[in-house]
Amino acid sequence: MSTLVKAVPEHLLNLNWFELEEARALSVYEELSGSLGGINHKLSPKLVHELRVVIRRWYSIWEILELDNWQDKYYEKKIKRPLEKINKHLGGLRDMDVNIELAADFQAPSLLIASWRKKRAKLRRKAAQAIQELKPGKIDRRLAEHLSRRAYELERLLIPLPEDQGKKTPSISYPFKSPLEKASYHHIDVFLLDCEAEAKTMAARELSAEELHELRLVIKRWRYLLTEFFGVSNIELVRAQQLLGRHHDLVRLKEALLKYEKKRERKPARDCKKRELSKEQLAEQKSKLSECLSRVSLELNRVDDEIKRVKQELPYGLRPYRVSPLIG
Repeated sequence: MSTLVKAVPEHLLNLNWFELEEARALSVYEELSGSLGGINHKLSPKLVHELRVVIRRWYSIWEILELDNWQDKYYEKKIKRPLEKINKHLGGLRDMDVNIELAADFQAPSLLIASWRKKRAKLRRKAAQAIQELKPGKIDRRLAEHLSRRAYELERLLIPLPEDQGKKTPSISYPFKSPLEKASYHHIDVFLLDCEAEAKTMAARELSAEELHELRLVIKRWRYLLTEFFGVSNIELVRAQQLLGRHHDLVRLKEALLKYEKKRERKPARDCKKRELSKEQLAEQKSKLSECLSRVSLELNRVDDEIKRVKQELPYGLRPYRVSPLIG
């Protein structure tokens, strides 16, 4: 007769938190380095999306590393700030790409989509120039140097050499979140518990659109912690993040459509003259916009209902376990 026993994977108990953080930082850095080196002036929707994903992954692990003193003033000034600027430029393009894609899906007026594509092209040129001036290659080299230097500094502090006994390194503040001997599993679990508690509090009540966006960010951090540090994926977290992301995208799309509608109502005569549209064609575009807004509102209502259900199914307490039979 055998009984199934759950146990934490040995590598997460045998590996200390510093070793895990260093390994994850180097792994994600390799992808970030390749992405920074692949930036080009075209900034296609696909490239922009891929760059944003890998930068988000970097942010997700750095949130933890920052708390464990991996960040210093050099990183903040020479790496963090310019990387944030690059991500901001990419974010503007990504928002525009999502609006254009969704507008086509919901059959928005052709004139609106054309105007947004024109605006996107202009934004791309500005973003490409700005990103080039930020020198992504230099950021990449600085980050590689920082990780190497900082890992050495932290290791010397955690495991002092005989000649370092009694000394303090001025550039590194105390204390660490955990003693070196603390297993990586227990160290990361503290951050997971914080994410779960925050998500649980928010999911228990009705949320505004802004608050739903905040919940999405919390769930994203939660999912990335599990994936990046524990190698665990979960369909409920993925689904929740997707739904909350779609809700956010639809809210932004609806706001953009209403803004466009208001602008067109103020200048209908100019549209007729500038675009050589007849009154009938202009009326048709207006009708299509109204129908598009109705479809977006209906989809928002559907997503809202889905989110209410998904909020009740979040996998609190999910951790990596190895299941094996106990013979006896």
